[in-house]
Amino acid sequence: MQSQIRIAERVLDIGVDAAACELPRVSVLLVDDHPENLLALEASLEPLGQRLVRAESGTAALRAVLDEQFAVILMDVRMPDLDGFETMALLRQRERSRNVPIIFLSAHPEKHHVLRSYSSGAVDYLLKPFDPDALRSKVSVFVTLRQNELALQAAHSELQTAHAELEHRVQKRTAELAAANKTLEREVAERKAVQQLLFDQAHHDNLTGLANRALLMEHLNRAVARSRRRAAPSFAVMMLDLDRFKVVNDTLGHLAGDQLLKTVAERLQGCLREVDTASRLGGDEFAILVDGITSLEDATRTAERIQHALAVPLVVDHKEVFATASIGIAMMDARYKCGEELLRDADTALYRAKEAGRAQFQVFDREMHTSVMKQLGLEADLLARSSAASSSFTTSRSSLSIPARSSASRRWSAGTIRSAGSSAPASSSRSPRTAGSSDHSATGCSKKRRARPPRGCPTTLP
Repeated sequence: MQSQIRIAERVLDIGVDAAACELPRVSVLLVDDHPENLLALEASLEPLGQRLVRAESGTAALRAVLDEQFAVILMDVRMPDLDGFETMALLRQRERSRNVPIIFLSAHPEKHHVLRSYSSGAVDYLLKPFDPDALRSKVSVFVTLRQNELALQAAHSELQTAHAELEHRVQKRTAELAAANKTLEREVAERKAVQQLLFDQAHHDNLTGLANRALLMEHLNRAVARSRRRAAPSFAVMMLDLDRFKVVNDTLGHLAGDQLLKTVAERLQGCLREVDTASRLGGDEFAILVDGITSLEDATRTAERIQHALAVPLVVDHKEVFATASIGIAMMDARYKCGEELLRDADTALYRAKEAGRAQFQVFDREMHTSVMKQLGLEADLLARSSAASSSFTTSRSSLSIPARSSASRRWSAGTIRSAGSSAPASSSRSPRTAGSSDHSATGCSKKRRARPPRGCPTTLP
């Protein structure tokens, strides 16, 4: 208990001003069987400004502690009912009063009473008559301790209330942020969906859903760059045309033609792997990047699968339609510099497949290039002669007769010209669309595919 006194005095030394801090009013219990002693105690402690509670016996003191908590108890040692020591023992058995400081007052200075009081847990033992100032000073220490305890409890309660309010605000703000995050995530997802839609629209064919030319060229040029770092070829390019597609459009209508193209696109996708890219370039013209292969046989097997898939009748507008396709194949090798060159040579091979009778595939080679170059040279010569004849007719209006065309021109009109090394007439429904063939050492490549020849840069094989 002496330590409690020292702590209380230390608190006072720190400068805890009860009036300035508006500390709460506390209660002090006065226990004595003589009323005059109680009056003396009240007179001495009244300047403290605290609530003073009287008890004229030990039993009355026990009842008083049931109603309120006291800062300190001042108790006489000798009382007729329960003496001070017996009352103190009973107070220490109760939870509410177990830790309340007790100061004993006695008119008998027996040494054994002093020792017993301290051993029982009393904080002090004062002899009557007591000094009012000394008594007031000792009691004020415990009053201040109790006031600070109550103030601390009140502050702790306020802190808990503030903490609960803060928790509520945090939870509310967290919920608001979670809702804002959900809104933001939804907006981001919608924006990504719009971006993906725009990308798909910019890189896919609207009718079939296949890749368009832009996306094909992106994949193809990437494959060229990757393959040029490898010793063995790793991909091939196919050009595919539907045979006599115009007949379907003319007989069943354009809607039926569109349905046919969509069905063909689905069957093409079914013949390819995930690494391959099928694209529609326009009309009934398709291009396929067969990636990740090790030999020409892999590409030809893919072409066979496609032709077998298309051999199954297609139902268009409740009618069975038999579709066949001509396919041209160009295999990647070290001489190709860009994707346009591969498309050009695959297109040349496609023309040869149509010349040979359709419904088949042809693989591009150098002889094919030579043949096409000769035929294109002859075509250019015929066009030049035709243009010269037309110019001569325009400048000679007075002449009543038109000069006879050359035998070569007559043969061109009749469709009897044959390409070098070819057994099929050049009057096939499809003409070659290359102005040159596979000179893969050309310094540049056409970046935009033209409707008809030339597809790429005019070149000559080494």
